[in-house]
Amino acid sequence: MAKLEGYDKTILKAKLTTMQLDTFRMFVRDLKSLREENGCTTVSHYTVFYEKEVIRKTDGGCDWNGFDKLKDCLFRNPFYLVNAN
Repeated sequence: MAKLEGYDKTILKAKLTTMQLDTFRMFVRDLKSLREENGCTTVSHYTVFYEKEVIRKTDGGCDWNGFDKLKDCLFRNPFYLVNAN
């Protein structure tokens, strides 16, 4: 089960398919390797709870849209492909 939370409340929930779970794992891998850059007017702060790990990252770059792709896959578009760019 995936849960999107904001400001201490649940916004969306979704039961994950195998493909969606693979996409989530790719997101976690990419997030872990994300270099914390600055230079964009929008800064995103991520806290991800995965298994027994807590991953915290800040993204101030303008190139990575991993979270938007993840939201589309898990909560909007059931036909989103894991390998789509």
